[in-house]
Order: sequence, then structure tokens, then C-alpha cells
Amino acid sequence: MRESIAFAALLLLITGLPACSKIGDHSSGAERVADHALAHTEPGYVCPMHPDVTSNEAGRCPICGMDLVQRRQAAEPALVREPLYYRHPNNPEITSPEPAKDEMGMDYVAVYEDGGGTSVRIDPQVAHNFGLRTALVEKGRLWKRIRSFGRVTYDETTLRHIHPRAEGWVETLSVKTQGDVVSAGQVLFEIYAPAMVTAQEEYLQALRMGNENLVKASRQRLSALGVPMETVRQIERTKEINPRVQYRAQQSAAVVGLDIREGMYVTPATIVLSLADVNSIWILAEIFESQQSWVEVGQEAEITSAAFPDRKWSGTVDFIYPEVDPQSHALPVRIRLDNPDGILRPGSYVDATIFGGRSEDLVFIPREALIRSGRGNRVVVRLEDTQFQPREVVPGMESGDYVAISAGLEPGETVVTSGQFLIDSEASLKSGLQRLSGARDSGAEQ
Repeated sequence: MRESIAFAALLLLITGLPACSKIGDHSSGAERVADHALAHTEPGYVCPMHPDVTSNEAGRCPICGMDLVQRRQAAEPALVREPLYYRHPNNPEITSPEPAKDEMGMDYVAVYEDGGGTSVRIDPQVAHNFGLRTALVEKGRLWKRIRSFGRVTYDETTLRHIHPRAEGWVETLSVKTQGDVVSAGQVLFEIYAPAMVTAQEEYLQALRMGNENLVKASRQRLSALGVPMETVRQIERTKEINPRVQYRAQQSAAVVGLDIREGMYVTPATIVLSLADVNSIWILAEIFESQQSWVEVGQEAEITSAAFPDRKWSGTVDFIYPEVDPQSHALPVRIRLDNPDGILRPGSYVDATIFGGRSEDLVFIPREALIRSGRGNRVVVRLEDTQFQPREVVPGMESGDYVAISAGLEPGETVVTSGQFLIDSEASLKSGLQRLSGARDSGAEQ
């Protein structure tokens, strides 16, 4: 039986040789049968990005510079990688140490030591063309820094409405337009009110009579009618009444409301003027709902404005509103700020940065290095000068341009900050080809 099989194989080999090209080369006897069979086998290496680029030897792709991947033959055992664990296909936080299925019958996804991919070698010239940039993994202090925008408003504690306390007519109005800035002691308007004139005459009569009780009662009436103390002293000094009572500004302020004109009849219900201090202002900022535990009253804040890029203002968190906005899901925060030169105008928008305390001994990386996807959070770590590997990480708090990493990285390692998405995609493709090749080889063995 063995002799028959050997004879049939020899006959097949002999009859197959003439079918090859360049028959004259075989007649020389220089090429052995084993060399001829190797020349007609499928190339053993292929580019993972360009399948038409093949080779019988290890090398690099002339197009993209990637390492050629060995094409495994059915007779070779497949490369088996043991997964670290298995995760839910839709919820990466649910894991299992063994293969499992979710509630819909879908298989859990295997997670390997390299985060589901394999290491990739990239030619330095290709890396330069990709614009590849890296950064070191650091360990140190991060501030709970909250960046937001805010709107400048008046400090409502300095807002003052001026009403006359008696009916009368506005004789003289010094303030002409809303928005005017007045100084402390400046005359705002003069009013003629019959009740104030009568009260002045009574006070003057009490002074002439010398009755202390009557003088005290008359003075209290003048005060109740809103007659300024300067007018009272003038009556005592000159022994004459002043039919026009002047109202003066108590402090430097801006006119935020002006509802009268000269000659108008006013009553105690009339708001003649509204004044607000421009030297102390509020910034109404909004923060994310998830950041509300970072903010406390008394924390420092830094304010910048696009209109004045070279200026910075320091403020303090003055109040945290008790209710989250149901539309934007943001929490309003009030910042008190000194504005001595009045350069920040109410109604304008500014950038606000609130410093919510600091955390020590945190491992952190640039935020741009973190790859967020439905499969989880990953970074690309540089193992050697030309070798890179994706790795799953667990991110923590974010602070400005940095994000803390609570698991997955060690200080001193190097992560890719630009071009990492291309490397991650290449590694995932390479890993998929390996798993596909392994599955095909397993099927062939069965």
C-alpha cells in the first residue's frame, strides 16, 4: 500500500513540473524540488494596511512603513492570547473573569493586556509625517479648576432707589440721561413740596420760641419727610426756609434708572432715580452640575475679558444659588469683584475660572492624550522609540488641560498626544486580523 502511494505522489510531481514556466531552467538541474515548491507557495508576509503588498521575508511596507504581518499557514498553531477579563458589550463597567453573555444573549468582549489591540511599530519618518507628539505621564498637584463664562451685573446690595417722601414738583434735574456717573455729594435734583415748606416753617417757629420739645418734634417731622440734614442746619444758621429741597448722591454711583424730567409732578410712589455702585460688581457664572461639589463660598476666582486681554481681575465666590437651572442643568454661582476703574461694564460677558481646591499626588496626563469611546477609555503608550501600544485607563478629575488617571499608567511613561487615533485604529485592525487568523486556523484544524 505504501509503495502505491509513494509511486502516485512521484507520478504527480513529475507530471506537474512541465506545467511550470521556464522549463529550460529545470533542465539544468540547478533548482531542487523543494526550492521549486517554495517558489510557488503563497507569500508569508503581508501589510495589514495594504493587503496587496506581500513578501516571502519579514520587512516593512514601502507605502506606509508598517511592519509586515506574518501570514500563518493552516498547519501552524495559532497565536493564543489569554484575555485579562471580559466586559459587557454595552457597559464597559460590567466585567466578568469568564466568558459570559449579556441580557440580550450577546457575548462579552474579551479585554487583553494591551487594551484590545497589539503593539505597533512605526517608522520615524512616518511618525513625523503623522505629526506624532508625545508627553510624559506626571505625578503631582492638580487644581480643581472650573472654567465658565459669566455676565457682569450690578452689585444689588449697592442698588438704591430714590423716592420723594412728599408730593411736589421737580424744579431742577442735574442728571439728564441714564448711565451717567455721579460722584458722592453731587446734587441730583431739587424738589418743591408744600408739605416740606410747611414743616420748615414750623421748625423755624419752634426755634424762635425756644421750646426744646417743640424743636425736637419739628426736627423729627423734617427727617420723616426726607429733608436732608444740611437743609436743617441751613435753617438754624440763616433763620430762613428753603422752598426747594436738594437731593444729593450719598456715594459715587451710576444712574441705572431715570423715570422723570424737570417739571414733573411726583409722589412718594414715584421712583425718581435708581443708583448702583460701579466700583463693586457681581459676576453671574454657571458651572456644570457635576462640579457643584467643588465650589464653596469664599473660594478665589479669576476673571478675564476678551475686550481687555492683558487684564486679570481677582474675585471671591460670594453665593451659590440653591437651584439648578432645569433647562441648561447648570448651577448659577455669584462672584463678587472690585471694579475701581469701572472698566468692566454691567451686561458684558467675561471668562471666569474658579479654583476649587487642590489634590496632591495625582497621576495625570494631557487631556488630549485620552481616547474616549464606547469601548472604554484608552491611551497610546510609547514602549520604545518606534513601538506603540494602546492601553485601557481609568480617568479621574479634570483640571484645565489635564486629566488625572487613577489606574493604567505609571509616572514616567510616555503617551501620545497627537496622532494617537491613527495608532489605536491600526492596533485594533492588527488585533482583529490576528483573532480572525486564529479563528480560521482553529477551524482548519478541526
